[in-house]
Amino acid sequence: MRKIDKLLALLISSALILPAAGCGAGNISDAGGSLETPVSSVSGPAEDSGTEKAAVPTEDSTDWDEEVNPKCGDYEYVKNEDGNLTIVRYTGSDSEIRIPSELDGMKVTAIGSEAFAYCGSVRKLSLSEGIKEIGDQAFLGCSFLESVELPGTLADLGANPFIRCFKISEFVFPSGSDYLEFDGDVLIAKKDRRLITYPGKASVSEYSVPEGTKIIGKGAFTDCTVLTEITLPEGLEKIEDNAFERCMGLIRIGLPSSLKSIGEYAFSYCNSLALAELPEGLESIGDHAFHNCPSLLVINIPATVSRIGDNPFTFWDDCKSKNISVSEDNPYFEMSDGVLYGREDRRLIYCPPAKAIDGFAVKEGTEILGGYAFDQCSSLTSVSIPGSVRVIGKGAFCDCSSLEDIVLPETVTEIGDFAFVGCASIKEIKIPDGVTEIGDQTFAQCASLVSITVPDSVTLISTEAFLSCSSLTELTIPDSVISIGDRAFGFCESLRMVVIGPAVSKMGANPFACCRALNDIRISPSNGAFEIRDGALIDKAGQTFIFSAAAYDTAEYKIPDGVRMIGPYAFCESEKLKTVIIPSSVSRVGEAAFYLCTSLTELDIPGSVIRIDAGAFSECSALGKAVVPDSVAYIGEGAFAWCNDDLTLSVAPGSYAEGYCKDHQIKYEKIS
Repeated sequence: MRKIDKLLALLISSALILPAAGCGAGNISDAGGSLETPVSSVSGPAEDSGTEKAAVPTEDSTDWDEEVNPKCGDYEYVKNEDGNLTIVRYTGSDSEIRIPSELDGMKVTAIGSEAFAYCGSVRKLSLSEGIKEIGDQAFLGCSFLESVELPGTLADLGANPFIRCFKISEFVFPSGSDYLEFDGDVLIAKKDRRLITYPGKASVSEYSVPEGTKIIGKGAFTDCTVLTEITLPEGLEKIEDNAFERCMGLIRIGLPSSLKSIGEYAFSYCNSLALAELPEGLESIGDHAFHNCPSLLVINIPATVSRIGDNPFTFWDDCKSKNISVSEDNPYFEMSDGVLYGREDRRLIYCPPAKAIDGFAVKEGTEILGGYAFDQCSSLTSVSIPGSVRVIGKGAFCDCSSLEDIVLPETVTEIGDFAFVGCASIKEIKIPDGVTEIGDQTFAQCASLVSITVPDSVTLISTEAFLSCSSLTELTIPDSVISIGDRAFGFCESLRMVVIGPAVSKMGANPFACCRALNDIRISPSNGAFEIRDGALIDKAGQTFIFSAAAYDTAEYKIPDGVRMIGPYAFCESEKLKTVIIPSSVSRVGEAAFYLCTSLTELDIPGSVIRIDAGAFSECSALGKAVVPDSVAYIGEGAFAWCNDDLTLSVAPGSYAEGYCKDHQIKYEKIS
């Protein structure tokens, strides 16, 4: 998705909830719940001048609000329902950290997910007594961490809090702990005999999990790339989600006969894994359990397996050499002409790309095309779907880049997120009557899509549903639609005309971001929620500026009077825009509002503005000067990231903006 990827990485790192790129970006694990946080999306801790993030008043209640957390010293926190605190972010750079038992006079009882992620300075870590919970990946990527002292009060650890902490040599906790034990190389929860984390050693290529272990916990061996062979003990019953994710050197793993369950993404990105024999007695295989395991040549699904999630074998290369079979005694699943089906739910689970050359006919009687069933079938040109099909699952035709001919039968009532993302050859599609929602990125990156018929049954068009459908020129949104999600039609660069029906009452972050040709937006006269004012699309209730195509063709643009908020992505990539006149009615500049306005040179923010959200002026590469008034009480992460190296902010002495400049090493000058 071009330059927008860089911004999305920034916004993710600043804790904004944004959709993942989905399978169109070639990484199902991002879309489907992987533990992975991309290294490139997390910046190191910035120098802190002690400026507190003030409570920011807002005039509008929107889904775009990002949490503004209180801060005490190097710790940002949230207050829990019981009055105690959870630390959600550490901003310091100490080599030895003792996490306190109290902040601002309140007890600290929990460490939040990824709160200390990529804290590269810490060598020794100590948690005070009273802390009861550590969240998922709390210390992710603390690559120099050597010693961890845990309190006796600890009662709950989330998904491996110590992923990529390869230098840990000791865990210290009170003797006689009821919750934990350190068994040689691994941390184990006593109650359920769950292996929580294996920090890994650079010199160890083979490892035997301790006897008595019942569960391999979520992410326990994630990124242990040196391991080539792992032996699991008899008595082990469960391998949880992402347990061996990205163990790229792993060639062989022995699965014991006691094993009952393999979780989602359990062996994803185990590129070298060549042998993993599924034992009799296994009952469940989770979504994408063997995602991107190109060396795994043989899989036999035993008779005891009664549950298989979304396609366990997504993103396999050279599938002609794969041998997938199902025991003849299995009553729940079968292979039919080389395709994996579920008998009970009548679901097509997995169609190998080698079976989907040119045309493919789904077996009669099939009711569900499962999640990612045709993933990466790049040679598939047409598919025949029988009238028995009711559901097209999440990512079902993900990246079927040659698919041109598909007719959805009228029996289909549900189309999942990402269902046709990356189907770049589809020119026309009719959504059946009865479908009520078009999900996240359902038709994203369908670059050849010229015509789509949306029926009157649809009430919701979700986030990025038609993102980057660059050939789409016109669209009538039916009268039944109530809500349009974030960037639903973003980057549809040929879109010239949109008709918005009377029922639309909610729009997410600029549904028409970067639709440069969209000069004709027609709103039903009976729509009471939105209006066109001076050529701009305005949310009446919040007086939010959403979009104007005129901003893409002019050097100077004046935002209409009365606007209170400049919405997210409102002027995204308005590359000709040199000057923007912001009226004194504006109190908030939304997330990425002026992202990549590369000709914007100067900026005068009026004294009415109290909040500037994350990425608001990021990559405004010509921006050399901006006046930020002392009315501003909050500036989001990366608000001025990747601007001109000589950017200077004019700020009032002692203002929030001055503190922000100090914290983020931005040049500034004081003005009275």
